[in-house]
Amino acid sequence: MIEDMAAVEQIDEIAGEGVDLLAVGPSDLSRSLGVSGQCDHPRLVAAIDRVREAVKKSAGARLALPLNHAAFPRNAAQLRALGAGYTNCAPTPEARLLHSLQTQLSEARKLLG
Repeated sequence: MIEDMAAVEQIDEIAGEGVDLLAVGPSDLSRSLGVSGQCDHPRLVAAIDRVREAVKKSAGARLALPLNHAAFPRNAAQLRALGAGYTNCAPTPEARLLHSLQTQLSEARKLLG
């Protein structure tokens, strides 16, 4: 899991033989870069590009990027163009939390109602 600049800086070693998947955590990576909330910030894009290049040079690793993630919102076609060989399409933690809060609010309204 590539979640900070220390991992990006060592990506060639991390992507060595025997590694099947290099997953980028865009929320943590953007926070470590100081660009949280700026999904197209050049530093974030450059860090992800660096991981992409290491995957290309690796002995068979695949790139994993989340689908439509708030910190790096890309659709399936865009991820494919970036070279992603794996994606997670489950709702993000933020989406699950929002859904939970909406459900709780609805239930509370029924009780008051």
